[in-house]
Amino acid sequence: MDKEQVHVSEVFRVPLGFERDLGLWVDRIGTQVTDQRPKALRVLGLHAAVAVESGSGGYYSEATGEVAVGTGDVIAVFPDVPHAYWPAGVWRTSFVVWSGPEAEKLERLGFASRGSPVVRGGAALVVDAHRKLAGLMRQESPASVLERKLALLELLAGLCGRTAGGGDAAVERALASMYANFTSALSVADYAAKARLSVTHFRRRFKACAAATPKEFLISLRMAKAKELLSQGKSIKETAALAGFEDISYFMRLFKRVVGQPPGQFAGR
Repeated sequence: MDKEQVHVSEVFRVPLGFERDLGLWVDRIGTQVTDQRPKALRVLGLHAAVAVESGSGGYYSEATGEVAVGTGDVIAVFPDVPHAYWPAGVWRTSFVVWSGPEAEKLERLGFASRGSPVVRGGAALVVDAHRKLAGLMRQESPASVLERKLALLELLAGLCGRTAGGGDAAVERALASMYANFTSALSVADYAAKARLSVTHFRRRFKACAAATPKEFLISLRMAKAKELLSQGKSIKETAALAGFEDISYFMRLFKRVVGQPPGQFAGR
């Protein structure tokens, strides 16, 4: 394979107005059985999820080097990343390709990362999405457009669920601890220590895996808890304490900034 030569792929579908307005659409789906190794790197120009249904092989990008891929794995393809993937012998793959202005935002949710594009054990999610989409790709009714988008979102949600820690064991330990202790006074440094990493290294790896800084993630957990408590009729003072905030004034300012309205207004909806 010539790693200096890069092939740029074309876009297959031009979505109609209604689908384009939704901001996210399936470009194409497919299944392939091949024993061919690519001759050059490829830039797809779109997002894709490629499921290895049978066989094994490899993946390459400049960021990852060569990575082994096996049956049941999913290869995430990013629009501007020169890459290649290939079978060791013969393999069968199914793929879903998507585009639209919302695609980049969804990437930031962390269904995979450019540094860890292989999602272990996620192939069934792609195969299921492919099955749902197969009968919808030639239909252009509003219902079929929405069903295509729903199938794609379900696929991405499933992949997100498999990559909550990005395959990084240290970050996964920290995430588990955060979910269990987010209302406590533990700091980012405490969670870094639990992950057995320096604070700087922990912040970098956490953001790469969770698409947020540790502080942002903790705030999101505490705000979700605060909204739940306020909806149950708890007072602002009690909510702040139960959600892990010692300073009620800080809690009120932060709640308004994150949620978009003061806690009292939210509670009185």
